[in-house]
Amino acid sequence: MDDWAEENGGVAHCTQRSKFVLGDTIEALQPDGTVTPLTPAWIENEEGQRVEGTPHPMMHYTIPCATPLMPYTLLRARGKGTGEGPAEG
Repeated sequence: MDDWAEENGGVAHCTQRSKFVLGDTIEALQPDGTVTPLTPAWIENEEGQRVEGTPHPMMHYTIPCATPLMPYTLLRARGKGTGEGPAEG
């Protein structure tokens, strides 16, 4: 996560490391040990266009996030970028 801003009820500006798609739950791993699950309602690319996922390495994107996130927060995809949750077993 590059930074968090209060605009529009809270947004996180991010650089892609783990692919995810709309419907996936991701986890915000904050430096203080807090883990916050997020299921973004939308994803915007660098041009401000709504997209279905984050398929490109180092892609810059924005997601809604009402919870303030600390600097150096990592976002971890729980699913496999398929729109499904974590694999069982």
